[in-house]
Amino acid sequence: MPERVYIALDLETTGLDAKRDAIIEIGAVRFQGTRILERFVTFVNPQRTIPLRVQQLTQIRNSDVANAPTIDAVIPELLTFVRSDVAALVAHNAAFDMGFLKAAGIELHRPVLDTFELATILLSGVESYSLGELCRAFAVPLVDAHRALADAEATAQLFMHLQHQLQQSPAAALRLIVEHATDSTWAPALLFADALAAVIHGIVPSPVPSTGSNGDDSSASSTNVPIPVTGDGSASATGTPQAVSTPRHTTDDSEIEQFFVADGPLAAQFADHYEVRRGQIDVAVQVNRALNVGEHLLLEAGTGIGKSLAYLLPAALWSVPNGCRVLVATNTIALQEQLLKKDIPLLQRMLLRTGQSPPTTTLLKGRQHYLCAHRFDRWHSNRRLPPSELTFLAKILLWLPTTQTGDVEELFLATPRERALWQEICSDPATCTPERCDHLPEAMGTAPLPQRIDFFYRARRLAEDAHLLIVNHALLVADLVTGGRLLPPYNHLIVDEAHRFDEVATEQLTYRADWQWLIPLLERLTVGGTLQTQVETLAIARGQVDVVQLFHEVADETKLLITQLQDFRDRLLTFVKHQRGVRT
Repeated sequence: MPERVYIALDLETTGLDAKRDAIIEIGAVRFQGTRILERFVTFVNPQRTIPLRVQQLTQIRNSDVANAPTIDAVIPELLTFVRSDVAALVAHNAAFDMGFLKAAGIELHRPVLDTFELATILLSGVESYSLGELCRAFAVPLVDAHRALADAEATAQLFMHLQHQLQQSPAAALRLIVEHATDSTWAPALLFADALAAVIHGIVPSPVPSTGSNGDDSSASSTNVPIPVTGDGSASATGTPQAVSTPRHTTDDSEIEQFFVADGPLAAQFADHYEVRRGQIDVAVQVNRALNVGEHLLLEAGTGIGKSLAYLLPAALWSVPNGCRVLVATNTIALQEQLLKKDIPLLQRMLLRTGQSPPTTTLLKGRQHYLCAHRFDRWHSNRRLPPSELTFLAKILLWLPTTQTGDVEELFLATPRERALWQEICSDPATCTPERCDHLPEAMGTAPLPQRIDFFYRARRLAEDAHLLIVNHALLVADLVTGGRLLPPYNHLIVDEAHRFDEVATEQLTYRADWQWLIPLLERLTVGGTLQTQVETLAIARGQVDVVQLFHEVADETKLLITQLQDFRDRLLTFVKHQRGVRT
């Protein structure tokens, strides 16, 4: 299978607005496979002064472009560079570059592949999708950032790495994406078709030539914890933790204090950088006493004393020997993640150093954070997906073989539309019952979905086996509202950042109708919406033709409702805009 020829393109401009600003430099790289074939670079006279901030960012001065050709003179050269054998253009945040080219009257008539979009599909859980951060992740040198040719060449190298990774994806996922993308205008379709052909024919992707190393091995640190942070309860000598009120074991204050002394287990984790903090010890002792005697405790702890570890240590020492569960509620999901990835591994190492069993620990979020395999199947089956939804489909299918949690926080959902689509496939109490969802085998290797685990019910089972269960305030409030139906039983609760709890409770108990969520939901009920084919197919199969007529009546009413809601929105916005001192 011959390798396609691509052109990676980058522009430097006087600003961010394609209608008002102008191009000052164009860089392009022609490449095939992993080989750079040709380079193109030119300054462009913008016929205006380059703003100082742009000069500082790009190091392009007014004197550099004073005698450069205007964009009209550059167009023929660029069109000549983009010859007929070019399969597609490649750019990072391509809408920016293509917007400026279009404003300048340049039409290259090629599909456009965006390495930003491809990275969000292929690389879940990345903190940043900027060109610089992605190049650092793949050890791609970017020695002259914010110059057109250097950025174009880095984009080409990044594309090679992403294409190499795509060609190692599961055939079942690739096949499903290609089937959905057939006859679509979705630009990445050709990449996925090539990757599927390579996998089917057993073509081993050529490794991208090594171009340097960033020397960053920090990603390995989270995998070196001796005891799994999220376990199945096997580390507990007392079986599944219970919600008991009377402890069988208490911990002495002196035992708590020994963990924090200058030569203790905590100090050993920091070599020569450890400093005893009296406030941390006081918090740990107070929490320990409250757990021992079953009292309520209200504490105010100063910043920087290490309060997370101060309450986690006594909770661990108390929960494991008593076979009890302690619920830890944090203000935000971000703090949940910090506890699980930073503080809990540190706690485990401290306990192992003293020969004690670490607690089984897991994190539980609201069910809307977890993918439902059944709902996902129904969402993409028997319907034609527009390009924006094909990107979403590809993100989910290529993420599934790698995720252990099915948690949306691992994905980068870039647009309100993608976040609305997630609501159509996440776990939902109305449809995701234990009878329907919690019986899927954990591995179905020949199925289109590489993972058939029901992630929400799996998370619930892990929560039931945990000594320390970490949730956020919102889920705690939701559990209280539902009478304890969302969380496993517990009698011992630690609320971190409790001064924020009333705000979360107010937020949770407030009803809100979101336009980005409501309209797509109603559109599913209209003629041509996602439910029409499913309803008609099922009704005809069951001989209930009258249901089809009923659906069309509902669809007509729904269409009218959408029109009325849009009119209400427009009138409301008009009213608000005319109010003094109100910004919209």
